[in-house]
This record gives sequence, C-alpha cells and structure tokens, in this order.
Amino acid sequence: MNNHTTSIATNKKHHYRELLSIGFPIIIGQLGTIILGFADTLMIGHHSTPELAAAGLVNNIFGLVFVSYMGFTYGLTPIIGRLYGEERTDCIGQKVRNAFCANMLTGIIFTLALILLYLNLAHIGQPEELLELIRPYFLVNLASVLFMGIFYTMKQFLDGIGQTKVAMWAMIGGNIVNILGNWVLIYGVAGFPELGLLGAGISTLASRILMALAMIGIVVICRKFRTYSYDIVHSSVNRKDFKEMNRLGWPVALQLGMESAAFTLSCVMVGWLGTIPLAAHQVMITISQLFYLVLSGMAAAMAIRVSHFMGQKDYAAVRRNAYVSFRDVTVGYTYGGFMDLGAMPSTIDFQGPNGATFYRATQVAYTYKGLKNFRFNASVEVPAVDGTTNSELDIAQQRMPDFTAYAQYGWNSKSHVRVGGLIRSMTYTSTLSDKAHAVTGFGIQASTTFNLGKQWQVFGQATYGKGIGQYLNDLSNLNVDIVPNPDETGKMQALPMLGWYAGLQYNISPKVFLSSTYSMSRLYSENGYPANEPSTYRYGQYFVANLFWNVTPNMQVGAEYLRGWRTNFDNSTNHANRMNLLVQYSF
Repeated sequence: MNNHTTSIATNKKHHYRELLSIGFPIIIGQLGTIILGFADTLMIGHHSTPELAAAGLVNNIFGLVFVSYMGFTYGLTPIIGRLYGEERTDCIGQKVRNAFCANMLTGIIFTLALILLYLNLAHIGQPEELLELIRPYFLVNLASVLFMGIFYTMKQFLDGIGQTKVAMWAMIGGNIVNILGNWVLIYGVAGFPELGLLGAGISTLASRILMALAMIGIVVICRKFRTYSYDIVHSSVNRKDFKEMNRLGWPVALQLGMESAAFTLSCVMVGWLGTIPLAAHQVMITISQLFYLVLSGMAAAMAIRVSHFMGQKDYAAVRRNAYVSFRDVTVGYTYGGFMDLGAMPSTIDFQGPNGATFYRATQVAYTYKGLKNFRFNASVEVPAVDGTTNSELDIAQQRMPDFTAYAQYGWNSKSHVRVGGLIRSMTYTSTLSDKAHAVTGFGIQASTTFNLGKQWQVFGQATYGKGIGQYLNDLSNLNVDIVPNPDETGKMQALPMLGWYAGLQYNISPKVFLSSTYSMSRLYSENGYPANEPSTYRYGQYFVANLFWNVTPNMQVGAEYLRGWRTNFDNSTNHANRMNLLVQYSF
C-alpha cells in the first residue's frame, strides 16, 4: 500500500496543474455570467434606485432559469468527456446534435414558464411603482433564453473535449460588449437615447446573442473542430441519445434549480418590504455569487477530468481527482481521517491486515501544521453504516456525519506517532413504533512507524471502539456496525470491537526489502449477542511475509505468503493459506 501512496504523491502536482488549467477558464467563464448581471447592477444603480430594485427582481428570476438551464446542459459534459477519453471522437458530433435538440426543447419549456410568470407579475406582491420598469426589462431578458441555450450547449461540448478557454474568451467578449452597450444605452451616450434599465436589457440581449454566434462560428471555422462540426450538422436525432441527455440533465437542473430557487424566493420576499431593501438585496446577492462560482468552476473541471479518466478506464486517476485541497482544507472523496496510511504495511493483498483501518470517504477535512513536528487533523465525513436487521428493524438514512480527529508527532520522514478518535451517530428505524432511533458509536486509535537501526522499520496500529465495523478490515463486510439487541425488542446496539497489527520491515538494499505483519480483529459479545447464531464471527488472525524488489522507479515485483484464521462464537475455526505474486508497472 505504500507503493500506492508514493504513486499518488508523485502525480499530485501534475493532477493539480491539469485541474487548474481546465478549471481556471471555467471559473472565468462562469464569473463572466455573473459579471453580466453585476455590470447591469452597478451601472443601473448609478442611474436610479428604483431601476436597481427592478433589475434585482428580474435578474434573480432569470438567474434561477439560467442556472437550471446550465445544469441541464451539464449532462452533455460527462458524455463527451467519456467518448473523448475513449478516443471515440466519431461519435461526439451525434451526441452534440441530440443534446442541442434536447436543450432547445428545454429552453422552450423555460420560455413558456416565464411567459406565464410575466402575465402574473402583478400578483407576486412587488411594489406597484416598479412594475412599469420590470415588464420591458423582463421581455428583453426573455428573448435571450434560447440564445443562452445555444451558448451552453456549445460550451459543454467544448469543455468536454478539454477546450475550456473557448467559452472563457467568448464570455470575456460578451462582457465587453455588455459594458460598452450599458454605457451607451443606459446613460444615452454618443447620440443614443437614454433608456435606463431597458437599455441595460438590450445590451445584455445583444451580448448573449453575440456569445452564442461566436461559439457556433468558432466550432464551424476552426480547423481542429471541423470534423466535429461536420458530424453535428449531418448526424441524425435518435431516441436513445435524446433520452440519455434528458436522463442526465434533468436531475442536475432540478438540483441546481432548487438551490437557486431559495435565493429567488428570498428576493421576492424582500420585494414585499419595498424598493430600497430590494435594491440592497440585489447588490449583496451579486457579490455572494462571485465566490460561489469559483467553487462551482473547480467542480466542473473535476467532472471533466473524471469523465476523461473513466473513458480511459484509469480508475486510480478517478480516485485521485475526486478531491481537491487548498490551504490545508480538503474537500471530496479520499482517504479518511480514522486511519494512518503512513503506518500501513507493504502488501500485495490490497485489503491489507484484518485489524487495520483502511477506507475512503466523502469529506471536508482541515489539517493544521503550524507547530514544528506536529500535525493536527479534523474531518467531517459522510457515514456508511452496515448492520444486521430483521423484520422489526431497518437501517435508516443517516442524519449525522462521522467526526474524526487525530494528532501526530513526527521526528523524521519515516517516523511518527499518531493518536486519533472517531464519534458517530447511527440511525435506524423500528417498524414496531415507526420511529427513528440512533445509536452512538466511537473509536480510539494509536499508530506508529519508526526506524530501528539503519535497515529495520517497525510499524503498527491498535483500534478499539463501538460500532466501527465499517472501518475495521475483516469486520467491514460483516454488517455489524449495529445489530439487534436481544434484550430489548425493537432496539439495536453497537458492539465493542478491537483491531490491531504489528509488523517489521528489513531493507536488504535500497531496492529490495522483506516485511512481515501479524494482525487480529475481534468482535465482542454484549447483551446476549449473538442470540441465535453461535457460528457468527468472533475474531480473526492474519499473518503475512513478503519480499519486494523495486526493479526500476516504475516497476516493482513481489512475492507473498499469507495465512488467515477465523474463530466463531461457538469456538469453531477455519483457516486458509495463500501465495500472492506481483508484477507492477506504473506509467
């Protein structure tokens, strides 16, 4: 497992660089979407406060529509990214053609919904003096919906093949047109009439039309996109691809739409307070969106990278790119906080010792490195709970995350001591009472690795807790996080658990080493468990001895002998012997 860790560390900078190279243009492009509205807000605000309030309401309504619309088009990105990763570029044009048709149909649906809303603007409780300003600005924005659909379709297609800078430059150009148009039409510069809010709407409409046309023009004119453009024009619409686009697009559209709806609803409610509060609310919402879209842009870049790796069947790279770290904060799917990857033994058996904790989780984690030789970490992780159920009990959707923390002291690159802890709340439902209940679990852990002379390395870990079967190897697949309590009908309990391992490594030379590890995991009885199944697992033992040779920096070979024992609560035993061989080449 140390070899996996080394590979990840070696490639981390490369993946971050690639992620940023894709993500930065997306961030700029998405910020450009907000800047279109921000420019309107700023320049209209200098013209009049009532116009600013009217713009705030309309922009929030259309923000909800455009965010949902953009979310729907997101369904195209993984499709294109996977095909691009598989080098099946001949299929991309047909997918884009079907996506274009699906996106235009979705745009028509959004347009009809907006027309219905327009006819009922007088009934949503906004100040009467604003309605005369709202209506023309609303209609001008309405005319841009389908053009934004065209832009989004082309953007997701180009993002999917890694060409994220195209949309960025189109958006920058659109913003320049919008700002110049605002200056001319809002204030009446260079002989143009002073149109105020309506002028801002006309300018925004013009910029969105030009952005859509620019994206189409680039795909048609540029030589590197010529094959794609030919396939887009000459391919046919088919039900399978059309349904796939809708299947992937609508869940994202609804998710983003519901998130945005909260802000839109708040804007409507603020409008009930009057013109001035609505204007102030518009300013603050616009500023807050600038920060939100930075994270959104990096998430979009991650989706593109993952889709490429899925197409290449590089699943290790998928795992590496499922998280991002910035200023000691990690967000995403990666190794959990209730484990010590640095103290894991080298083994061909990927699962590792049965007493070890080795897992990945979706999480938000923070690591503090401000003290010399010390490291502190705290994380909030999405829980996974497995338990034994019956007709009276069911594992419910978990309400609380798992909380982990550790403190580590290291005195050189290969030596450290770590102590950590875990607390979790595991939710289940009693069918007898039709109520949800929770059982508290906890875990404590200590681990170490250190040099014993120039050629010897010692490593080990010990873990004890209740309800931590999900974390302990050899117990994680036994559904024992929570089990029925034989002493209380309709109740579940968390069982005590223990896991530990200890090992020794001898470095014969810089490229050749021997290692051996002994481990054990144990499940304890409590409140009469197990009541009816005495053949249930009680404890297991594990012994491994192996030899590894790092032939080159990219190639490793190894051989391993493994023996395992299992003992049940009725004292029956089983054992197994196995030989493992390894030839690994890292590209």
